[in-house]
Amino acid sequence: MARPGQVVSVELGDGLRQWLLRGRLKAQTRRGMVLELEPCSIAGLTVGEGADVSCRWLGGGDETAAAGTLAALRQGPTSMILIETHPDPDTLALLGPGDGTGEGGDRRAHPRLRQAIEIEILLDDGVLVAETIDISAGGLLLVTPRSCPEPGPVGHQLSLNLRVDDTRLDLRGRVLSCRPRRLGGGSEVRVQFDDTPTSARERIADLVGRALTRQLRGS
Repeated sequence: MARPGQVVSVELGDGLRQWLLRGRLKAQTRRGMVLELEPCSIAGLTVGEGADVSCRWLGGGDETAAAGTLAALRQGPTSMILIETHPDPDTLALLGPGDGTGEGGDRRAHPRLRQAIEIEILLDDGVLVAETIDISAGGLLLVTPRSCPEPGPVGHQLSLNLRVDDTRLDLRGRVLSCRPRRLGGGSEVRVQFDDTPTSARERIADLVGRALTRQLRGS
């Protein structure tokens, strides 16, 4: 099963010619996947939207494949393609429990979406309304109207409510950092999701993937 950042081999064809590309999974939605390709890997590529695509990656020690069609392509210093896949559900990427917001090598384990979304933090004395700065399937960065250490010191467990497409997601997170904002007051709080249902992670991953898809189509 492919995971964000994993290398995926892509074979494109137009019925006459075949191209073999390599890229890394940037994001995945219910309809397919966004791949970031190696530099200049699609230079001279003449195949267009609607072309047949075959993707292969290693999952659980075995090679896994998915078929699909090329839905969008962007060439540049960082080339990206959108593939609408038609795999068996078991071949779709499942979100692991890895830290998508922590420090070090796992910091970008999940693609992030920079978007302001209202979020509720459930506290002992009521509900604190905050707003996300960025969000991923591994966690989020939010801004609160209160000063540090609110909504809690580093390591504190938080219960959060977030609405995505008119669906309320109940999230559990751990405070990784809390620092005062330079402008406007309040605090910037980095939260890593812990004990969050896979279904909620998948909804957030889909939100991020759809946003990346719109950016790719609009480029």
